[in-house]
Amino acid sequence: MSDGGANPYVAVATVLEAARLGVIDRLAPGSPEDLDGIEHVRAERHTPPTLTRALDRLEKDRRLIEALNPLLVEAFLVLKRDEAKRLKNGHIDQIRDYYLPFL
Repeated sequence: MSDGGANPYVAVATVLEAARLGVIDRLAPGSPEDLDGIEHVRAERHTPPTLTRALDRLEKDRRLIEALNPLLVEAFLVLKRDEAKRLKNGHIDQIRDYYLPFL
């Protein structure tokens, strides 16, 4: 998640580990997105548009999972998949009310 509902400790740890793995593997960062990144996208890779798709991508990234701790990621995936399921058909007001206490 890239919003205020993200756990800041997990988010920072993930970004730092992904950067570390990128340096170790000498990965090029790719082209930056120069449009709005939502309705207009030019970059080939970008943030997945839904929580479910982001979780699917995380689940496939074995190196990042190992770097973060498989038990932490497993627990995170279970919690976030349940959250995505509960909010899937929710009205925007329900979704806002769910996340508001976390902000």
